[in-house]
Amino acid sequence: MTSQTCIDRNPARLSGWPPPTLRSGVRAADPSSVTVSQPAADQSRSERLCARLGLVSYAVAAGSALSAAGAVLTGHSIPPLLVTLLVTVLHLVLVLRLAAAMTMERERRGSRAGLLAAVVLFALGSAAMGTMIHGHRYPMSAEVVLLPAYAGLAVFLSLDFERAHRVALGPLLDVLVISNAAGCLAGLVILTPVTNAFPDQDGPGLLLLLAYPLLVAMMGLGVLTNFVVGRRVWSVQGWAELGGLGLIAAADAIVLRSVSVPGVPDPGPWYALCLGCGLTFITASACGSRPRAQPRSLAERNTLAPALAAFVPIFTLAVTHVLYLTLVALLTLASVGVRLALALREARDGATEALRLAKTDPLTGLPNRGVVISRVEDADRSDEPLGLLLLDLDGFKFFNDTLGHPAGDTLLRLLADRLRDDLPDDRLLARLGGDEFAVLTPSTVPAAMLAEATHIREVIARPMNVLGHSIALDASVGIAVRAPHTTDGPELVRQADIAMYQAKAQHAGVLLYHPGQDEFTTERLRLAEELRAGIANNELEVWYQPQVTAADHVAIGLEALIRWNHPELGLLAPVRFLDVARQAGLMPLLTQEVTDTVLADAVRLLSDGITTHLSFNVSPAELLNVALLTRLLAAVDLAELPARTLVLEVTEESLLADPERAQNAIWQVSQHHVDVSIDDYGSGFSCLSYLRDLPVQELKLDRSFVTAVGRDPRSRIIVEATARMAHGLGLRTIAEGVEDAVTAEALHRLGVDILQGYHFAKPMPLPQLRMWLSRHASTSRT
Repeated sequence: MTSQTCIDRNPARLSGWPPPTLRSGVRAADPSSVTVSQPAADQSRSERLCARLGLVSYAVAAGSALSAAGAVLTGHSIPPLLVTLLVTVLHLVLVLRLAAAMTMERERRGSRAGLLAAVVLFALGSAAMGTMIHGHRYPMSAEVVLLPAYAGLAVFLSLDFERAHRVALGPLLDVLVISNAAGCLAGLVILTPVTNAFPDQDGPGLLLLLAYPLLVAMMGLGVLTNFVVGRRVWSVQGWAELGGLGLIAAADAIVLRSVSVPGVPDPGPWYALCLGCGLTFITASACGSRPRAQPRSLAERNTLAPALAAFVPIFTLAVTHVLYLTLVALLTLASVGVRLALALREARDGATEALRLAKTDPLTGLPNRGVVISRVEDADRSDEPLGLLLLDLDGFKFFNDTLGHPAGDTLLRLLADRLRDDLPDDRLLARLGGDEFAVLTPSTVPAAMLAEATHIREVIARPMNVLGHSIALDASVGIAVRAPHTTDGPELVRQADIAMYQAKAQHAGVLLYHPGQDEFTTERLRLAEELRAGIANNELEVWYQPQVTAADHVAIGLEALIRWNHPELGLLAPVRFLDVARQAGLMPLLTQEVTDTVLADAVRLLSDGITTHLSFNVSPAELLNVALLTRLLAAVDLAELPARTLVLEVTEESLLADPERAQNAIWQVSQHHVDVSIDDYGSGFSCLSYLRDLPVQELKLDRSFVTAVGRDPRSRIIVEATARMAHGLGLRTIAEGVEDAVTAEALHRLGVDILQGYHFAKPMPLPQLRMWLSRHASTSRT
């Protein structure tokens, strides 16, 4: 074995932190080469010695218990010499074990020293008691040695445990109430027989007669009460302490019985054995690792036991007139009164704190959303002017995800402090949640509020140092003004929120709420619910607008356009309800309704001998919705239409929002023999790569180029260049919004293949479309 000593890895057995000092030149990363300093080595030897002495003490205590059991079974008395030998060895081992334990954990030396003194005094006292019990009047002079022994034991029990929470007056009063109540009950049970056994004893003599049993009872009740009210945690060490106190109480009861009942055999050996075994249990608790306590809230504490204990002193005062019990009962009632007053104060403070927390943001300490709404409602009742600025930090998510949420919390606290210091006293600064802040201002002048919002953005933009990084953020601000007697708290916050999101989307920085830009009004909500019901009641209709060739105006295709036959508002165009449907999540239902109708109408037209392209729109969200696209293509296959009969119109937004998913979706559509048309081509930032890589068959020019082609040379150049590029790629071009013959002729000269617009035909339902197609076909033949 080398001279190096291994470090004990059990944290419960180490004396504390930091760990023992490492010798110079040894890397801590290599456990095999770590050498501890001499104090740590001494501690390890003390731990081993303490453990071995513990085994010896358990063996001696077990031998004493077996000897006592054998004496009871055989009916013989315990040999005094054997008892003296066992008890002497046991006490000696306990003293040595405690002395070794005192060298280990510095913070427990005081409590262990108290127990060590108690064991020594108990050893001396039990030896003296063994020679003085018979023939001496109780109490005996030898017992004077035991009084400090009980004091040392009390010191150990009071100090050697880790409290589950900080020492507070409430739990201490709970301990006092329960202990005194239990003392009242114990006094009622013990005093009566003892008084009968010692009728000539006066008050002080009777108290001295019961001093030691009552001391042990009080210590046991104190330990038990600490468990009940939550000041200690239940553990093996706690049970060992209670068991040891029970054996010591049994020893005192043996002595008390021997002096109160004539003819009782010599109790000396039994007293010594019970006392020694009890001290063995308590010493084992003192030398073991102290259990780690977890803090417990007020709600987790046991409050039933103190409440029941409050009735005990009332019962005691009703059934006894013994002075000592009366004093204890009165002390208990006084403790109950103080505890009730403290409980009322705690309840009041708790309610005040709960109210404060309900109105405060826990991270920044600012008022929360509830305070803002309450303040607006107060202003509404008093009809006082009030404006709201809603701030949302731009780029905060990137910062938060990069450096972590603790850094994000630090940034929010710094920003809250900065804004609190900068704003005037008549402004209410609040945090609504996340990275949203609100400022309530008495000003309602739009220009002044815009200026204040701009200033706040400048304050936010000043760099802040977080974790060594200089962070400068921007903010989008929405402004709303309370209208007299009309705007409640939630509505004002909603208006400011809408303005803020519009400012963020438009990169405007600051915007004032305007009702005309509000997409979330109650009217729109009602319209969304009516649309949901209209879909279920088959109120939606599909109309068709013909598409003709640019050269000879022959009908070649149809575009499906949805209409809503509202029961009250009449026939509504898509512009009236599509945005509402999109916001309400009704677009999948609309797409499904249009698809089913278009497929059924295509089958009818085909049965009538009409062969034509039928095009219909699919929004970006529906194109990228795998489940919806799968269902649509399954319906196409089920209709068994000729290849290329259907044309799926998608916007450039669909292709640019998620290029990879859009590419997969378009290839999947092409595999089902459905053409793909790029709708509103040129309205966005066109990316020509998808025209090269995707199976697209048609480009549908944006209406803005079509309407201006007759008067704007730039539009003509763009249309002509697009047509040439499309023809070079094998694509056809279509222009919608053709309103007159001049525009139609210009588009034809520029190379556009197909035209669509009111100049040729308006959208119409299927029956009217059949008649139009019949007339148009005959006109084309002539």
